[in-house]
Amino acid sequence: MEILKSTFLGLGSSVIGITLLTMPASAINFSFSFENALENPFDSVNSGGSVTGIIRGLEEGTGAATSVEVLSNTAGYGLGEYVGSPVDNSWTVLDGNLVAFIFYSFGILNTPPTVTNATLFFESSESLGASFRAGITSSQIEITTGYDIV
Repeated sequence: MEILKSTFLGLGSSVIGITLLTMPASAINFSFSFENALENPFDSVNSGGSVTGIIRGLEEGTGAATSVEVLSNTAGYGLGEYVGSPVDNSWTVLDGNLVAFIFYSFGILNTPPTVTNATLFFESSESLGASFRAGITSSQIEITTGYDIV
């Protein structure tokens, strides 16, 4: 009987060890805020405004966000979810830091209940001297960043 108890105790430890090793990694969420781009002081291409939101469901390495949501926009448009049918959705997390990303969600391509009447984008690649670009516009199909139309 003592041998049987030892065997079950040993098996129980092995099962617990395997269960702990195969638990999924926890998702990492990032909050964001940016001042929406104005092409020049006399032309409010993207309507200006301060934008806040959250990127959810990232993990270490490169992958897609499960949710990108605009929580507030002082210009008053584009609130809601943007992972309906994004054109690009790639985020790289290294040691818990967001180091590279590209996300384009043209509202016209989204499916309800995601935002269908605004466009949101984030890009970390170097362009026009900026190392980070983000914007939201009430246009369903394009957004202007400086002199680039994305």
